[in-house]
Amino acid sequence: MVVFLLFAFLGLALLLGSLLLDGHLDAVHAALPDALPETPLTTPALGAALAALGLGGALALRTGAGGAAATALGLLGALVVGAAATWLTAVVLGAPAAPVQAAQLLGTFGTVVTPIPPGGLGEVVLTLGGAPTKLAAALEDDAYGWQGDERERRPVAAGSSVYVLALRSATCVVVARTPDL
Repeated sequence: MVVFLLFAFLGLALLLGSLLLDGHLDAVHAALPDALPETPLTTPALGAALAALGLGGALALRTGAGGAAATALGLLGALVVGAAATWLTAVVLGAPAAPVQAAQLLGTFGTVVTPIPPGGLGEVVLTLGGAPTKLAAALEDDAYGWQGDERERRPVAAGSSVYVLALRSATCVVVARTPDL
């Protein structure tokens, strides 16, 4: 029972944290582009699935089911709730269920909304399918190795125009500064 309740509390904490931090937990996924496969599963959906696993298993144990049956019912609940939360998140946000394709973003211009520090991540707004889309962004210098003088490294300020060079993950792009005209 305690293990199932721990899963439930962990899932609820993850769900609440992802909603309060407004997607900033997805920057962890962007910082590790090769660690996880591309998936439409969001952090809130994962939190909901973990909570369903814990609550389903705890309720099954409470009604007298054995440990194996409670685990099976918890996993079934997690699968159903996770799939429903993933679908509902995609519908509510108007986001496609498939990951962003590189061909949709390469060569597009965007505007920095959260400054991009050297060696870190910021945020840019790009137009994708006619709608503004906010994604995490890293500088070209950081993605491909800085070759210049360290004193020349400077953050990209909010409001600056950038150009998309590559896609690191479904939620992170590699950008370059556009020349001042």
